[in-house]
Amino acid sequence: MSMFRHAAPTTAAAGTILIAAGGTGGHVLPARVVAERLTEAGHPAAIVSDRRAHRHWGALAARLDNALVLESGHMTGHPGRRLLAMARVLANARRVARWMKTRDVRLVVGFGGYPSMPALIAARRLGIPFMLHEQNAVMGRVQRWFARDADAIALGFPDTARLPAAARARAEVTGTPLRADVLAAAHEMTNDHREGRADRLRLLICGGSLGARVFGERLPAALARLDEDLAHRLDITHQTPAGEEGIVAARYREYGLAAETAAFFPDLARRMAAADLIIARAGGGTLAEIAAIGRASILVPLPIAADDHQAANALHFARAGAARVFAQEAFTSEVAAHALARLLADDRERSTMAAAARSLARPHADETVVAMIERLLDRSGEDDGAGEVAR
Repeated sequence: MSMFRHAAPTTAAAGTILIAAGGTGGHVLPARVVAERLTEAGHPAAIVSDRRAHRHWGALAARLDNALVLESGHMTGHPGRRLLAMARVLANARRVARWMKTRDVRLVVGFGGYPSMPALIAARRLGIPFMLHEQNAVMGRVQRWFARDADAIALGFPDTARLPAAARARAEVTGTPLRADVLAAAHEMTNDHREGRADRLRLLICGGSLGARVFGERLPAALARLDEDLAHRLDITHQTPAGEEGIVAARYREYGLAAETAAFFPDLARRMAAADLIIARAGGGTLAEIAAIGRASILVPLPIAADDHQAANALHFARAGAARVFAQEAFTSEVAAHALARLLADDRERSTMAAAARSLARPHADETVVAMIERLLDRSGEDDGAGEVAR
């Protein structure tokens, strides 16, 4: 929930701030939060994204007059495919540069993902200041490519790996901006969230914006291994990959368990806040939400995540005592059952883990990132001789 009470920008800041992000929700959702906060503060904002990620922008894209949706390729696979994707990036960069010139873009903020590359290339070519936000504990490839030239870098984790040494002086740990519903859930829910249901335990299983097939394959069998009394005290909510809701629900029924399954829960933040234990992947956005709400978790990093960044994210939580972490290969039904039996039966351990998670939270990340943006606008306005941005 925004706490900004800014005056409308003066002419010096009247130029557009371009927010660039694409690919997965992990890149787009914090970018969307910042774009919303900027518009609330009176700054003209525009977005550049790709079709795959456009759904994550929600109603914001419809409210903004300035939104450019690109066709993006995949930078993985055989060399020919990567070459075609890079050619498309360069063509998109020329298109974005022309588009930026017509909108008086004063600053570009890149949140990662290959679809953000055209805007960053265009900014560098046009001499427009740009800033980066990295959500994970390992700097992403696109962010690394542009970090040395970035005017400022916002980091989701302290001690972010693969941050170029030349860029460290311009980096600031801000945390990852969170949606208003997550902040509201964190504010409203407390550790007394079990009031009125002392005999029930809520287990939330979620796999990020793309779901996690392995959870649906292994966790029904794991939960069936639990002591019968414990298993039947569970209220299970399971976020599945799209189209697999019925398959996963049927697996639970085979083991005599009931579970609420869906590919998308519009009230996921409230479900996280109401949970006694969360099983999740370890994307930067997911962990920022778990920390803000303050819940115990079992983390299974996505093994194919670029540069193994999810394992690095999870390690940060494990070292703080906020989570139990398992490699996907080792997270068999038997291992999962053992971990679940221990944590679900021990209220004190879960409470300790929840407090440790909450200690990692940065609930004002949106404000901090916007303040960094405004400082860059101030500097840009001074360079142009146009005065300062009003606050």
